[in-house]
Amino acid sequence: MKIKSSIQISKKALSIVIIVVLLLGFEIYAIATGHTEGQTDLPENYGNFQSNIDAMARQAPKERFSFAVVGDIEGSRTFEKLCDKLRDEPLSFMVMLGDLVEECGKSNHACFRYECAEKYRLPFPVFLIAGNRDVAYDETEQDIGKVSLIDFEKMYGKPNFSFEYNEYLFIGLCILPPPYSTAKSIEFLETTLAKKRKDNQKIFVFMHMSPVLKPDSIAACCENVQELMDIINKNKVDYVISAHYHGYRKTEYRDTVYLVSGGGGGDLDETETFGDLHHAIVLTVDYESVSEKVIFAQRSADISNAVKHFAVAELYPFFVRHPVLTIAENLVMICIICFATLLARKRTYSM
Repeated sequence: MKIKSSIQISKKALSIVIIVVLLLGFEIYAIATGHTEGQTDLPENYGNFQSNIDAMARQAPKERFSFAVVGDIEGSRTFEKLCDKLRDEPLSFMVMLGDLVEECGKSNHACFRYECAEKYRLPFPVFLIAGNRDVAYDETEQDIGKVSLIDFEKMYGKPNFSFEYNEYLFIGLCILPPPYSTAKSIEFLETTLAKKRKDNQKIFVFMHMSPVLKPDSIAACCENVQELMDIINKNKVDYVISAHYHGYRKTEYRDTVYLVSGGGGGDLDETETFGDLHHAIVLTVDYESVSEKVIFAQRSADISNAVKHFAVAELYPFFVRHPVLTIAENLVMICIICFATLLARKRTYSM
């Protein structure tokens, strides 16, 4: 008898059917999830839009207030833990210091907007700085699937922005590595300070890349960095707050404090001050001082989140860009299922 051989063929065919069905199911999951997240809008209190800036103007003046900064979250589940803790803080607003996503693909930004609406949702205004991972700032690398600075502005508001709160001036700048031109950002900084410096007690400037990481040393973080530093020094900016370095640093240069907070979720630098702890910083401001409180969170390695990110950020864009190939692939898989099913039903007995 060849029953044993027949059963083996049947098991192999059934295994093939199961594998192909699982692949089709994952494809359906990727398309459905990618479409859903792609249609999700950024929460109204997120972004550098005029409506969010106006929301700051409507807040009642306070003798003492707090705001948070966090950088290099890179769409991580770790940042979700930080958000859980930040919701318990009496914050007036928060600034994300750039590198919101791992790569500047539009699908990655779709994931980020969805997370902001769901797991990163916060009850106060949130402003967003453009980081080098967030935009395709090199004109030679422009791609329809990548987010340009024009796309960034449509998604999150102007990359250079400012607002006044409680007689303090806050300025957000788009400062990126060469070959990105910082001319517009530097002009915006100079113009804003010329108009508003004298009316405000302290000045806070936010950017992704810091021009100072060590005492008495200027980093070549961008084009025209010396011009940028001259404006900061001339106007005696109180704080320059940035990220990019995946950790924490605090340095004083001339009359300015340079604070780096890049521990929001991306892989930490080996020399990070807080070891393997990710962080955000809460700054409390009054008329006499500025104090800092560090909010810590352990890294969250979530396999399910990685699987979803692969489905939405990698597979879904491929299916959208190559519909004919996707249909052909599905037809092939359906044929494999049909053939394997017939093979599984076939029994050959020989006496």
